[in-house]
Amino acid sequence: MLTRLTLLLPPALLGVLVLLRWFDGTLIYYVADRYLWLVASGAVFLVGLGIAGLFYPHALQHVRATVRPWQVIGLVLPLLLGFGVPPRPLSADTALQRGLGQRLPTYLTPAPFSFAVDSSQRTFADWGRILYSSADPATFAGQTASITGFITVEGTDTYLTRFQVSCCAADGRPIGILLSPNTDVTPSSWWQVTGTMQLRPDGQLQLQATDMSPTPIPPNPYI
Repeated sequence: MLTRLTLLLPPALLGVLVLLRWFDGTLIYYVADRYLWLVASGAVFLVGLGIAGLFYPHALQHVRATVRPWQVIGLVLPLLLGFGVPPRPLSADTALQRGLGQRLPTYLTPAPFSFAVDSSQRTFADWGRILYSSADPATFAGQTASITGFITVEGTDTYLTRFQVSCCAADGRPIGILLSPNTDVTPSSWWQVTGTMQLRPDGQLQLQATDMSPTPIPPNPYI
């Protein structure tokens, strides 16, 4: 019986944890939106496997395993901790660790877009494409922007930041838009910022904020 529980409990707990995050809308903190259904389907399979193993023990009658207490604890404890730790998206600390202002690799570079779009209607992803394109930044000086992101502070610079995620949080790359003035804001806090793009002496674009409003984490914090 103990062997059966050891074999079935970890995958069943993992499935339940993933489904819980799916139902409360936070699974997207860890997996790109295009893969949510795939991951949730896998979680349903794991839960179903656990239930089937309990009701049909003969399916495991040929399994022989030596179970030690530390093995059970090592498998189950991290999963139990997952139920107690509040889910959070990638934050300013991760952005600093992975590096702001770096050109994205080809497979993560946002898709081409039209530069003719009304600047006030551009999303954070649109401005990210501009920053990481070969376009002349001076072309966009004076244009208005209204975007949402979280605060990252690196040295004397403040950035409005979002992560570009291709598959999951592990491959997330930060895209930072310089923010001015350097206001007293808390790193990782989310803000809706409206202002005008300006060209700094070093040739970088920065958003001169005219209005900043705190905002909750959006349903999909990534781009």
